[in-house]
Formats: sequence, C-alpha cells, structure tokens
Amino acid sequence: MARLLMTGDSTAVVEDPCYEGAANLFESYGERLYPVLVDEMGIVTADLPKEGGTLAYTTPSHQYPLGHSMSLQRKRELLQWAYDTKTCLLEDDYDADFRFNAPPQPSLCAFDQH
Repeated sequence: MARLLMTGDSTAVVEDPCYEGAANLFESYGERLYPVLVDEMGIVTADLPKEGGTLAYTTPSHQYPLGHSMSLQRKRELLQWAYDTKTCLLEDDYDADFRFNAPPQPSLCAFDQH
C-alpha cells in the first residue's frame, strides 16, 4: 500500500501510539506522519486532520499496543471522515479472530456505506 499510494510528500495518519513498524515504513517512503491519539474507544476521530491524508493506518479490532477495540460509533466516524477527505484507510486487523467470549468483530469494510 505504501509503494502504491505514497508520493514522498504526503501525509500518513497513524494512531498514537501505533505499531512502530508501520510508522517507520511510511516514513521510509518520505511521508509525514500525523499522529492521532487513541483512547479506550479507539482513534479519537475528533482529532483527525480536516484535510485528510494519503492514507490512514488503523488497528481497530485490537489496537496495537493498547489493546482497545474501536467502538461502532468511532468506526462510522472514521469511515465518514475517510470518504469526505478521500483518504485511503489501511486496516491492520492482525488478530481480530482472537476473541474468547464473543464472535470476531466485523472489519471496517463491513460498515462502509460508500
């Protein structure tokens, strides 16, 4: 995705904190990182950049490294923001299937209305 989308002078929106491997990869392509805080409900959508970015990297089912799951409301807000700003969402759902007391959470794509 980085090779396909990044131009070397654009912005990658990342969770704060985020998986450093992804952040380092985006920076290696010359991208500016725009970190957005994460709380117990996931990425704080009110803090997303108004102008968007080339891509936004998120770990919604089991946020890395904090472990929180993104709320349904935040998922909808993130999807609407991505649509409005024409930002490509890169969902890293690395262990969404590991749920002991509930079924796996649907991906962001399952909620996408656009």
